Amino acid sequence: MNRPEFVSAVYLRATGKPTAPTSGRKYNQIIALGDMFTRQWQDEPGQDWTSLYDFFSNGTVTATDTFTLDTDIRKVSQMDGDFVRIVHTDDNVTEYTIVPADRLYENRYQYAVAVQGRNLVFASAFTADSPQFGGTIVVPGYGYSTFPTNDTTQITVDNPDWLVIRTAAEFVRTDITRQNQYPNLIAEAQQLMEKMKENDGGQIDSAYRPNFFVNSEYTGW
Repeated sequence: MNRPEFVSAVYLRATGKPTAPTSGRKYNQIIALGDMFTRQWQDEPGQDWTSLYDFFSNGTVTATDTFTLDTDIRKVSQMDGDFVRIVHTDDNVTEYTIVPADRLYENRYQYAVAVQGRNLVFASAFTADSPQFGGTIVVPGYGYSTFPTNDTTQITVDNPDWLVIRTAAEFVRTDITRQNQYPNLIAEAQQLMEKMKENDGGQIDSAYRPNFFVNSEYTGW
C-alpha cells in the first residue's frame, strides 16, 4: 500500500466517501496521523517486529573499546543466540556475547560487549596489534519504520490495514459528527494488532539466522 492508497482507504473508512482529498487540511491530517502511528507501531511495547530485524554494518574497528551505534540501528537485538560479530580483514570472525553493562567485565566472558546509551562498549580495548583491528563490526538489531514521504514508497507496517483503521479512528475522534464511530474502529484496530503480533511470533524461527556466515565470509548484506 502506497501513500495515495493509504489516504483513500483512511478517508473511506472514516467518512464513507470514496473520493479522498489530495491536498489541504484533511489530507495533511491523515498524512501526519499515518506518520505518528507508524512510529507507534515500531515502538509497540514488548514487541520486536521481525520485519525490522537485520544485521547492520557498524563501521570498522579502531584502537578503542567504544563505538557509536550506526544511526540506522534503533535497538540492538537481545535475542538468544545473537552476537555482535567482527569480520576480520582476513575474513576470520570473532563473536562477542551481548551482556548487561554491569556484567561487562565478568571473567567468565572471554569476549563480551554491552550497549550503553547509543554506544557499543567492548570488555577490552582494541589496539593496532589486535587481530580484529580494521575489521567490520556487524550488529544484530532492529531498524526504523518510516512512513512514506512520496507517493510510490510502500508502507512498512506489517499489516497496512491496521495503520488505516488506527488512523481512521483518530480522524473521527476529533470530528464531532463522526465521533460515535471511534469505539468500533479502535476495537477493530486492536484486533488487527493482536493478529499482527500472532503472525510475527510465527515468523521468528524462519527469520532468526544465527549462521549467517558461510565459509567464514559475511553474507549479511
